[in-house]
This record gives sequence, C-alpha cells and structure tokens, in this order.
Amino acid sequence: MEVDAGKTDSRDFDLRVKEHMAEYKRSVLKINQDGIWKRNKRPYKHILPEESWQANILEPYRESFFNAPQAKIQFHMDFHHLVSSQAMCINFFYPLIAEEQLHLLLPILGMDQMAKDCIAEACFEKESNLEIAKGRRTSFDFYMQLKPNTKIFFEIKYSENGFGKAAKDEEHLSNYSKVYMPLLKNNPAIRDRCKNEEYFLNHYQIMRNLLHIDANSTVVFIYPRDNHKINEEALQARAEVMTPGWESKFILYQWEGLLQELFKHLEDKQLIDYYNAFADKYLEY
Repeated sequence: MEVDAGKTDSRDFDLRVKEHMAEYKRSVLKINQDGIWKRNKRPYKHILPEESWQANILEPYRESFFNAPQAKIQFHMDFHHLVSSQAMCINFFYPLIAEEQLHLLLPILGMDQMAKDCIAEACFEKESNLEIAKGRRTSFDFYMQLKPNTKIFFEIKYSENGFGKAAKDEEHLSNYSKVYMPLLKNNPAIRDRCKNEEYFLNHYQIMRNLLHIDANSTVVFIYPRDNHKINEEALQARAEVMTPGWESKFILYQWEGLLQELFKHLEDKQLIDYYNAFADKYLEY
C-alpha cells in the first residue's frame, strides 16, 4: 500500500478533478448540458443532467449493473456528479463481481484466501450490524465477507475535503452515549484515549468505521494520492487510534497504488481495457 504525508490543502485537487470531469463529460460521454447541484439549484459542468445519471457508470458494465442485485441500493442524492465517490466505488468493484474476479483483490489486501469460492458475500452500501441506533446506521461503501467469518469493510473517497465530524448537539451526544460508547468500551483495537466523547465526535466518520474492527474484521480506506487532506486524516487516525498490534486491521490504499497492483493480477483483456478506462476517468486529473 502507498501512503505519504502530503499537504493539507485539497482545494487545488478538487478544482483539477472537477475541470477534468467537465472535459470528460464533453469528450467521452458527449454530453454538453450542465447538471444541477440539488443543494443550490445552480448548474455545473462536472455534473450530469439528472436524466443522464446512469451515465456515471462506465461501459460496458452499465446495463449489467443496473439489472444486477447489487444495484438495489440507496443511491446518493449527488450520484449524478461525476466526482461521486459512490459511483467510483461501483465502477471499481462491480466489474470484478460480474466477471467473478473479486478474489484478485485478496492477495493485494494481504489476505491468504485466494480461491473464487471463498467469497460468501459482496455488496454496496452495507449497513452496520453492530449499531442499535434508531436513525441511519453507519453504511460502508463496499463490503466483502469471506468464508468462514472474515469481514472486510471499505470506505471510499475521491474528491471529498476530509472526513466528517459531528456537532455536539443532543442527537449526537445521545448516540455517543447509548450506541457508540458501549461498542468502544470493550474494543481492544482502539486506544482508550480515543474513546472519549470529544475525540469521537471530532473524528465522527472515521471512528464509526474503526469501531467495526475486531479479530475477524478489517477496515480499508481507499482514496486518491493527491487528496492530501484525506490522506493526512487517515494517517493521523492510524497513528492515534489504533492500539499497537492492531494496525494491520486498518488498511490504507491510494487508488493509484491499488490499480497498479490489480493490473499485475488481471489476465482478461476486457478487464484490462476497462480498468484503463477507469483510470482515464478518475486518475488523469
């Protein structure tokens, strides 16, 4: 895996990505109409028209995906943004599912299981089975379960400017006390100094992910090399949060390095061509 400290300012990266996606929409997708950001009702060149939202899934797997069981998920409100990390996640993992090649990722992640039949479950938008909150539970972008009981939870990032924090309001304070503190209390993977209310809410998204780590469960963060803000926060979390001896259960991978490793294992020409197109879309900013 490749990680480096980098700089903290990701604004230039975000601008480069959006400019690249605007050109990608025109030159590759042949769509000239600007799409609307639903939050402010303004048009942007890196957003697809809402009626063209499915074009955010790459060919030749677009039709296959939307007809597959994996598509029965809640799509994000901003899925029609070409910078959508949910779309990026689907574009990366679904072809490996469709071609029964998902097991190729296991040695890359340091997993011993390599046989095709070792994967018991693979899905997008996997809700936490630990949380008892009445509201929306933590949802992982992608999830794999290996036989007999190995779980891999994926958090996918692209152009986001950092991980989410939580307000110290009544709802979040109550959730911390009733839902998360009981889970944190006996989790040996997380340092005691990071289990308090203030730290948890200040690192809300990361901590909700990491509390799922146990002897049979691994959390994987994947993000671009040049998203320095995400990289910095992920590295900081691994250094501050993980109890010594548990670091291997928290894997950090940059998209560029992960794709490079995947190409070493791919033999099918269609998949090789596909992941070159994936790189052209997402990594040529």
